[in-house]
Amino acid sequence: MFSILVLLYFLQITLFFLHRSDFQKWREGFVKSAIVLFTTVVLSTEFLSFFYLLKANYVIGGWLLLNLAIFGYLFLVIKKNGNLFWKKLSESFISRSNWFSGKYVKVIWISIFLTYLTVLFTAIIAPPNTIDVLTYHLARVAHWIQNGSVEFYQTSNERQLFNGPLSEYFILHLQILTGSDRFDNLVQFFSFLTSGVIVSLIAQKFKLDYFGQLLTCLISSSVPMAIIQASSSKNDLVVSLFVCCFFYYFLKALEENITPDFIFAGLSLGLALLTKGNALFFCLPIGLLISLKSIFQNRLTKTEFRFLLNTFGILLIAITVNFGHFYRNWNLYNTPFKGEKRLINEQINLPILFANAVRNYAIHIGTKFEVTKKFTEETISDLLGDELNNPASTLEAQSFSVSLSFQEEYAGNPLHIILLTFSFVFLISLVFKKDEQKSNLITLSLSILLSFVFICAVLKWNPWLSRIHNPLFFLGSPLIAFFLVKKLENILTIIISVFLISTFFTFYLATPRSLIPFDTECVYLTPRSELYFSNCRNYEDFFIKATAFLKEKHLKEIGLDLSPSVTNYRWNDLEYPFFQFLKDDFAESPLLRHVGVENSSKILKPEKPMPEWVISTTERNVIENVEYIEVFKEKSAFAASPIRILQRKGIPEN
Repeated sequence: MFSILVLLYFLQITLFFLHRSDFQKWREGFVKSAIVLFTTVVLSTEFLSFFYLLKANYVIGGWLLLNLAIFGYLFLVIKKNGNLFWKKLSESFISRSNWFSGKYVKVIWISIFLTYLTVLFTAIIAPPNTIDVLTYHLARVAHWIQNGSVEFYQTSNERQLFNGPLSEYFILHLQILTGSDRFDNLVQFFSFLTSGVIVSLIAQKFKLDYFGQLLTCLISSSVPMAIIQASSSKNDLVVSLFVCCFFYYFLKALEENITPDFIFAGLSLGLALLTKGNALFFCLPIGLLISLKSIFQNRLTKTEFRFLLNTFGILLIAITVNFGHFYRNWNLYNTPFKGEKRLINEQINLPILFANAVRNYAIHIGTKFEVTKKFTEETISDLLGDELNNPASTLEAQSFSVSLSFQEEYAGNPLHIILLTFSFVFLISLVFKKDEQKSNLITLSLSILLSFVFICAVLKWNPWLSRIHNPLFFLGSPLIAFFLVKKLENILTIIISVFLISTFFTFYLATPRSLIPFDTECVYLTPRSELYFSNCRNYEDFFIKATAFLKEKHLKEIGLDLSPSVTNYRWNDLEYPFFQFLKDDFAESPLLRHVGVENSSKILKPEKPMPEWVISTTERNVIENVEYIEVFKEKSAFAASPIRILQRKGIPEN
């Protein structure tokens, strides 16, 4: 299991940073190691991809060399310092015993530990099984492996090309190292875990004691949407991690003005943008507010000039991290950033901004009580009037409703949004009081508010925007902890209990990776091959029968004629299951490539004849002027169109 090389590298990097800080900054060492790990993944991927060497031998060899290099350094350090090294390490463990003493502390530690352990178990047991993951997140990884490169290729789903690839880069390495997708979900889990560490460091900036910092971690680890997504192969928690890292290190750079903090701020910004373009909604307000704070504090002194100069360094590092992806986007689309216009508001004015703010907030206050649900919907409908479902600010005929969901696309965070709202009200009162942490608290609060406004101004409302809000709740966790410690200390027992109950119900009701056999499938009682189709059980036979038919042919190449519209793909246009059930090894035969592509990527068509066999979810038999005949068809009453197997006309069937 060569994936152990990634874990060993991370642990050795952590030990390196601990040694550099004289074993005093454990959490910072952990977070810095995470940033270095992701950066290593990016640089190694781009380097190997340039030479079309993203293959098992080279990837394994690369991780071995990295491990040997850092091991050699640590070996020399330990050899030189000997007993002193291990003495400081053991003393550092002992000195942190105060983290485990105090009222509520043991309960909080147990809760945090069980939450992360349960999510880890789910992430390993359950396969990737959500629509975005199966249509483009993992499909692009499978194409990269068989191509030996992350270069753009012809595809009917352009999201496989222009969307940020960082999370998938990491998954790419894990799949090559393990030969399976068993650990694909661990990228999100690791980001979830590390986010808990970084928000506790942000809480430290507000002078919260160990209990307050631990409470911050509990709050972040109990966000329902985060818990559900942490066992998936999506990328929203990876964005959250690096947005929080960018805030922490940029703020730290302002306070201490030392080069390493600027470097880690630049890497965090670059990694956030490389994960998902919407990271800009959060990083832009953070960058502007901290820069303005620097100007007001230093009044254009020499220190301020150095800070601004280093800030340009942050941007340069971020661009460097994204250079490969930006370059590929520029070559195909003539822009480094490419997105989907259908997601953007057609106009922006105060009524639309207000309506989007109300609807985005309401996503998180769903309820199962019909009377409350109806009252809330009617109140918001009366408040917004014609703006409730305005097509200029509402995505593709989506209708506004308020409902409590524990599905990873729609789950809200009701407890957290209520406490975050009260936290903002409390912080307003601090503006008129003397408080040494007032400046940092205001900076973080305004960052959250401006990010929310930015989302409302740019993105059309849709019911799955809750997952885009994840960074707001992670950044808001220290604010909530500050509010609870300062104002609600007398009822902390009740509030902590509510957090624990909320976490339990999230695990109990979460889909599509439920741990409890209730109305949904249970991840440890259902075969892994079936769990891929947890969201689309009616389509399982389609893929099983179609791929079994083709596998008997022992083909070298198969074409994929899938839906040409990225805005209108269907469940039977899921692409990753074809790789999963047709290929024992993604790097081996049969080669799967898109045909009949009608979007911008058609110019990337390979100079080779059309394949003899094609998997089709369209109704056409003539593809790129080549006529095919239908030899297999699997139809279901639930499908918009059947899955068909086509063979090039004039070639006898085997």
